Amino acid sequence: MLILDQDGRITRLNRAAPRLLQTTSDGALGRRLGELLSVPELDEATLLASPERVGLEVTTGSRWLRLAFDPMSGPSGDRTGTVVVVSDITERKQMDLALAKALQQQHDATAELARASAAEQAYRKLLEAVVNEMPVGVIVADAPSGRIVIDNAEMSRIMSPEGRASDVPASTRRYRAFHPDGRAYKPEEWPLTRSAVDGVTVRDEELDVEREDGSKATISVSSMPIRAEDGSIVAAVATVYDITKRREAEHLRDAFIGVLSHELRTPITSIFGGSKVLLRESDDVDPDVRRGILQDLADESERLNRMVENLLVLARVERGVPLSGQEPILLQRVLPRIVAEESRQWPGLDLRLLVPDDVPTVAGDESYVDQVLRNLVSNAGKYGPATGSVTIEVRVPEGGREAHVAVLDEGAGIDEAEAGRLFDLFFRSSSVSSKTAGSGIGLFVSRHLVEGMGGRMWATSRPEGGSEFGFSLPAYEVT
Repeated sequence: MLILDQDGRITRLNRAAPRLLQTTSDGALGRRLGELLSVPELDEATLLASPERVGLEVTTGSRWLRLAFDPMSGPSGDRTGTVVVVSDITERKQMDLALAKALQQQHDATAELARASAAEQAYRKLLEAVVNEMPVGVIVADAPSGRIVIDNAEMSRIMSPEGRASDVPASTRRYRAFHPDGRAYKPEEWPLTRSAVDGVTVRDEELDVEREDGSKATISVSSMPIRAEDGSIVAAVATVYDITKRREAEHLRDAFIGVLSHELRTPITSIFGGSKVLLRESDDVDPDVRRGILQDLADESERLNRMVENLLVLARVERGVPLSGQEPILLQRVLPRIVAEESRQWPGLDLRLLVPDDVPTVAGDESYVDQVLRNLVSNAGKYGPATGSVTIEVRVPEGGREAHVAVLDEGAGIDEAEAGRLFDLFFRSSSVSSKTAGSGIGLFVSRHLVEGMGGRMWATSRPEGGSEFGFSLPAYEVT
């Protein structure tokens, strides 16, 4: 991924970008994308001026790259730069070309061996076996009838309920496809139909599909006609890729960029502004005002630090790096320190800590416990009454094989319809998202940290009002 400034020069890039661009990080920074790729179809001026997302495929030597240009805007709506996602699609292109070539060879061989039906059938079975094992959906239609003559196992999986493997041919399934604007595809609009009837070659057309069980997927379809020697269309072939996870990842990326652009800007703006005031008027600032500014700087720095810690954990989760911790922890020693520090962070709240005498030593990572509890107390402070009380209560279930830590607030409680999504990435309840700033990352990160320590998390409304967010940790066992 690259970030371009308004002049199209690279200002930031991730670790994968230099490899895809065949350069180094230092060699890419400050240069235009066209200087690195040298492809005539890369009209940088048009791409950088487009107000909408633009994607194109380019070839550089023996490689194919897909470039997706997303505009970036500042708070006023003015364009501040462009995010460019670079993907290597060489393997997919090679598979498409190899498949088209194989199917063309199939037709040529069939024509030549028309008098030798036994050999023709053997060749067809072999080719169908090869196509059936391909990790991409393949579907072949006769022309001009449009009758499906081949659909492989991957095509059947893509179109089966919930995308599960199935022996039922895709051609017998009932499903619908939709354009990006929600319009249903008409029969004559399907890529395979357009190739079989009109001889059109379709590349990477994305369709939103609704399967017969109501489950949904996003697929990318490329189709092309197969012609006889006289140029007539005898069949059409389509390759189908299930890009549902890629589309979800793109949505997450867009949400992540939105969170960064908004949530990081707030503390940075406060820190920058407060620092400027103190530097410019250090001798004239009233002592009470100075203390207030310094407190704001400390609060926003703490907020920024907490956000960075959550983002670091999020990055580890997205990369699949395991989160684990099985060291002995004394909650009766760790929790008072955290609560005392959070009390200074939330002076308007009455933070209370209840720890029984029989709390067992638990297994986990002290820094994880620290981060989880701070996230929960921060949520209670942000979404509860400004001057209410928050109770951190430790409970020991019967048997003493684990300990529960619960944060009890006096807020509005939890909407039962949203309870199952509270720990999803970027989810924020509709009842608070418009009133209080937040990133929707803290609970997601906390859940993964707790599960990495062998515990679990929960959230529920309290009968007497307010919410309970808690987590469990297993008792430490000496081996």
